[in-house]
Amino acid sequence: MRYQVLAGLVAMGLLQGCASMTAIPQYKMVDSVTTTTSAAGEASWPELNDWPQANQSSNDVAVIVAVEDYAFLPDVVGATANANAWESYFRNARGMSEVYVLTDKQATAEEIRRFADQAVQNAKPDAALWFVFIGHGAALKDGSDGALIGMDAQQTVVSIGARSVPRAELVSTLEKGKQAQTVVILDACFSGRDTSGNLLAEGTQPVVPVTGVPNSVGNGTVILSAAGGDEVAGQLPGLERPAFTYMLLGALRGWAPTSDNQVSAEEALVWTQQQFRNLKGRQQTPGIDGDKGVVLGVSLGEADPGVARMMRGEGAVKTTTVTGGMVDTEKGFLFVKPADWGFGPVYGPILVALKNTYGPGEISIEQYRWSQGEAAWLLDGSGANDGMEVEVLEKQKTTYGDYTGLERLLVDRDPTFGGYSLEFNTYQANAAYRFRLVSPNKAGIEEGRPVLQELVKNAIFQ
Repeated sequence: MRYQVLAGLVAMGLLQGCASMTAIPQYKMVDSVTTTTSAAGEASWPELNDWPQANQSSNDVAVIVAVEDYAFLPDVVGATANANAWESYFRNARGMSEVYVLTDKQATAEEIRRFADQAVQNAKPDAALWFVFIGHGAALKDGSDGALIGMDAQQTVVSIGARSVPRAELVSTLEKGKQAQTVVILDACFSGRDTSGNLLAEGTQPVVPVTGVPNSVGNGTVILSAAGGDEVAGQLPGLERPAFTYMLLGALRGWAPTSDNQVSAEEALVWTQQQFRNLKGRQQTPGIDGDKGVVLGVSLGEADPGVARMMRGEGAVKTTTVTGGMVDTEKGFLFVKPADWGFGPVYGPILVALKNTYGPGEISIEQYRWSQGEAAWLLDGSGANDGMEVEVLEKQKTTYGDYTGLERLLVDRDPTFGGYSLEFNTYQANAAYRFRLVSPNKAGIEEGRPVLQELVKNAIFQ
């Protein structure tokens, strides 16, 4: 016999389990059960490293620069992790083979320029050129533009100017390629401050405005920047990862709504801006320059994991997948049978254990391979008390869903085996079945009654 798994049972907190017995009804076999619980105060940001493999290769070229460990400036914690996630996206989801990654000691101004030139030389007319920078930024000395700071810049205005790559220079270089689209993502602020808001070097000034690159960008070029000119590009609440490049990857996974399953630069930016408004104690306003209609990629359709809540520091909805054993749920129900356990004897098989304010309890299902005549005592209650100390408190014919049977509420006065039980006895598919809920007290019966009813209503007898 088998039972049908019902979504409503999960909503009630009843988890389906697995067993391999044919002598009694069973719930449909499942490999695992997923539950969600509120985890207020905890952030549960996904890692973003697992991307499905693209069905075909791409001619796109990408340069990723991530400076987590600066030689003389404060570290940008999590920059390398974000770079790894972007590389995984490019290689797996987009099917790209030409992805250059510069981290820490590799990320000097000279190497940034060299690999930008290399990407330009290899760019294809039918493809895109990507440049992703995760690190510190600062203003040029005259405040006219922002610069991407190399890993070996010292904490002086002169050194930062000499060991950095101006933003306009970078964009101008990238646009020399044959590519159809150019996507520049800058997870750096140009206020001259670190992620904590402290000045990188005395005398640095913010870029105003953050958008408006001195040399106008061409069609097919878009520049996405992490923050306004006087703002700080910070980390995610509860996770040491630069927020902007992480959120853009989230948009590509499907967290951002789209009109046609294609994530445009503008759609990604608008959604990201909305999420940053939830930040407490920090203002960070991502910006966009150039062609807002550039398509960044195809949405994976993944559900938003609760970004707004996590940005407010409230924590996400925590998802747990369980393959068997005892599992707590918000309703207090536990399912005690792992997938590789049998239900036990025909008489007294415990299907569900209940844990609530009233104490321990359990629901069992018994099958009797009798004719309907042989099971008459069970179906009409003529066998009554099941023992000298058992008293029938209530007895009535009732219907749960499509199934009609006899419901009985009993109490056992024996001090050793004392307790209450609620039974539903029915005859289906040439066999009699007893669904029994037991509890130490009557309050437990009332709280567990809806679970028993759902078990009966959603049974399939074959």
